[in-house]
Amino acid sequence: LPKSKSYSKHAIMGPVGKLISKVTSGQIKDKDALMGFVINVHRNTAKFERIGETAVNHLEAGIATMLQLRNALSKRGWVHVAREIDYGVYKKKYEYILKKAKEKKEGEK
Repeated sequence: LPKSKSYSKHAIMGPVGKLISKVTSGQIKDKDALMGFVINVHRNTAKFERIGETAVNHLEAGIATMLQLRNALSKRGWVHVAREIDYGVYKKKYEYILKKAKEKKEGEK
């Protein structure tokens, strides 16, 4: 994987990283408002504006779970959980990128 700006943690996380920050800070507390925020960020930064139905369903479920956790935990507890969610998502997305790069490279042989 080449070292470039396009593979920074910020770039890999995309709207999800911003979502975690918004939930952690408490700037946006409503599920629908958070969905709107993420969709807007995605539309403004992605190559393809459309978000598939499956992705929307996963996003809604993830937001609902994050809000439940945030409301059930102390502020300090939530910050620790949010950090783990953040790096867990990053790891999975990074592995996905590596897998796709490997498949592409093998397909070029």
